[in-house]
Amino acid sequence: MHRSKFEGVVCCLVNPGSRKHFWSLLAHALNKLDDKSQDGGSDLTQMALAEAKKRDGAVSTTIREWSFLGPFPIGKTEVDGDPVADFGGANQAFKDSLESSHVYRSELVSNGTLTWTTLKADGSGQVHVSPAIDWGDLVSSLGSTGIMEWQGWSVGEFYVNQEAVVLVRCLGVHTIYIDGLILAADIYRRERFWFSIHLPVGLHTMSIRLRAKVQQIYQCQLKQSGTMRFELHQPHFLPDFVEGQLVTPHLAMPIANHAVGKGLKNFRVTITDQSGKPSLAVSMASRDLEFSVAHGQVSFLHLMLESQSTSRKKDRCQEVVLTLKVSTATAHSQQINVKFRCRSKKESFIFTFEDHDGSIQHAAAIAPKKKCPTSGCPVLLTLHGTGVPPQNQADSYKRMKGKNWVFGLDTAWVLAPTRHGAHNWEGPGMLTPMTALQRLAQMASKVSWMPAVDARKVVFAGHSMGGHGAWHLATHYPDLALAVVSAAGWIAKEDYGDSNLFFRCSTI
Repeated sequence: MHRSKFEGVVCCLVNPGSRKHFWSLLAHALNKLDDKSQDGGSDLTQMALAEAKKRDGAVSTTIREWSFLGPFPIGKTEVDGDPVADFGGANQAFKDSLESSHVYRSELVSNGTLTWTTLKADGSGQVHVSPAIDWGDLVSSLGSTGIMEWQGWSVGEFYVNQEAVVLVRCLGVHTIYIDGLILAADIYRRERFWFSIHLPVGLHTMSIRLRAKVQQIYQCQLKQSGTMRFELHQPHFLPDFVEGQLVTPHLAMPIANHAVGKGLKNFRVTITDQSGKPSLAVSMASRDLEFSVAHGQVSFLHLMLESQSTSRKKDRCQEVVLTLKVSTATAHSQQINVKFRCRSKKESFIFTFEDHDGSIQHAAAIAPKKKCPTSGCPVLLTLHGTGVPPQNQADSYKRMKGKNWVFGLDTAWVLAPTRHGAHNWEGPGMLTPMTALQRLAQMASKVSWMPAVDARKVVFAGHSMGGHGAWHLATHYPDLALAVVSAAGWIAKEDYGDSNLFFRCSTI
């Protein structure tokens, strides 16, 4: 194509400055023409790219407009099936919709047919997906709210005006696809994990498979990674100091590798500053000395803390702040401040431990108020329901004495473990509290002020999901069970409201 034809593309456009992302769109069009051209045009493309970068930045920060296809039913037979697989997948179906009006079938809509619709994101990039369905009528027809569960696809486009490593964060969904390449998202909305991908200049497609009940809210953001090779995040949990003493050494430090195509290894961790006592030292756990983080991966450095104090005098209970520096073999480094609480032995406290699968987990505990027998005090092992932090679970065991709350029990330990995810205290979820029980006994044997633990005498307790867990653990470890206290606990998940209805029946 001749230069005059390229110039014609620009000259014929009216008032380009008023069109949002005009220069990015033009640069993308010219770039496509360059790919097909045999006689130049790259200088004009570069001019358009430069102007696009100036006006829109190197990378679109959000996707303002999405195309949505749904809702489709989701049930026992559809749980793993893609409703548009027969049409070449979501991306192909989206491209086809630009040229023809395909009709898709869904039993959730009144006329049984679906087409692509447009969704607008708000200023922060958040998208509300609320299909115009008469849910009340559907619920009445089935006699259950389970029919309000649906699936669908959302597809959007964004510009990259300079070849770069792009960091992507999508909250409220578990997986996204960029140009067909799968990336992890953040369904738990933790708002701190970004995932990296190397992208060339041009227009790119992001597609998201949605699964929701009534409505879905998600938010996607993008940014250029720059020179940042890796990123440290605040730990999800930290061990407490109790009576001025660090009771457990394990610390799981989240680290994200943003370097595409390059792994991270040969980590070195040091303390560059500390406020509060006792003085601490830090090291990598021995099993993690050969640890590596693949490109694009978020993982955890298993760090071990150790008190440097040789004095037998108890340190005053105070907050401890460490500045940790993590370096790699490539001389890249980052620092992060980590703040530890100090608790009295009358309060609940958090301890960390290495779980059965090598992961670092945490639990809350409250020591007995009175003296224990030589064999140790029994343990009230209490399991939380969905969304309840372990310390809240432990602190629910309290009573009023005068005008003050007294936490814990007179002659038994309170132990409230946790494990992230929908495990229902089964499988790995069952092994975690039993490991916490053993770790509590080991910890108490090493800390002078802690009463001994009799891990052979356990009261299994819990609420809701934890109530189910209490039944589950007690029936698997009956030789340890003194009693079972199950509050609002369910026996079979299928019979717990509508939470798993479509594992028994389907709308098909």
